[in-house]
Amino acid sequence: MKWPRGRGGQALVEYMLMTLMLLFIFTTLYRMLQGQMKNLFSRAGVAILSTYY
Repeated sequence: MKWPRGRGGQALVEYMLMTLMLLFIFTTLYRMLQGQMKNLFSRAGVAILSTYY
C-alpha cells in the first residue's frame, strides 16, 4: 500500500509540535518551582545541620 505524499510531513509536524509543547511545559514548571526548591533545600540543610551542631 502506498501512502499519500503528505503523510510523512504530517507526522513530522506532529512530532515537532509535541516536542515544542513538552519543552514549553517543562520550562514553565522549572521556572515556577525553581524558587520553591531553593527554599526547600535551604530549610532541609538547616534542619540537617541543626541536628548535628
